[in-house]
Amino acid sequence: MVLWLSVGVFYAGMRCAVASGCRSVGEVASNRNMAALLITTRGIIVPQQLKAYGGTFSRSIGERSDHLVGNFVLQSLSPSRTAHSPLLAKNVKTKTVTSFEDMLLAPELRKALMQSLHIFTPSPIQQMAIEVIVQGKDTVVAAPHGEGKTLAYLLPLYQNMMKDRDVYKIPLRERRPRMILLAPTK
Repeated sequence: MVLWLSVGVFYAGMRCAVASGCRSVGEVASNRNMAALLITTRGIIVPQQLKAYGGTFSRSIGERSDHLVGNFVLQSLSPSRTAHSPLLAKNVKTKTVTSFEDMLLAPELRKALMQSLHIFTPSPIQQMAIEVIVQGKDTVVAAPHGEGKTLAYLLPLYQNMMKDRDVYKIPLRERRPRMILLAPTK
């Protein structure tokens, strides 16, 4: 079973995800002023699994069970919708890891996860997404509620901000946001 999501990412000093049900990518691309802002992105779509910290998920309307899922980032809704989409041009292989030690996360972040939050093992969505996000790739992570998506985004984004501060000497100042994370709710 797979949760499917159709997404577009735009850049205008910041990035934001536009999911199905919001303004469609076709509408945005047809607007000549916005067409220049359209950039290519790839999304991570994962099979339905157990919730990150206990429990299971029920089937949702967007799930499809007729596609095989391996260590691949899957494409959106149907071949007819993806055939002409620059956003979903190809599948991207991902490396799946089984522990926070195997990831590119800083040791202090791993230590904080284990000691403060008592999180010792990444969820399946975190296993696939964290390294992709650490590498700075435009990413949309789709999974059911409770899977650990927010942490999958925040850990690498926080690490990259600290790297910018420490290595590249980019100051973190008030009133100058370094990231925007859109986390829609029900």
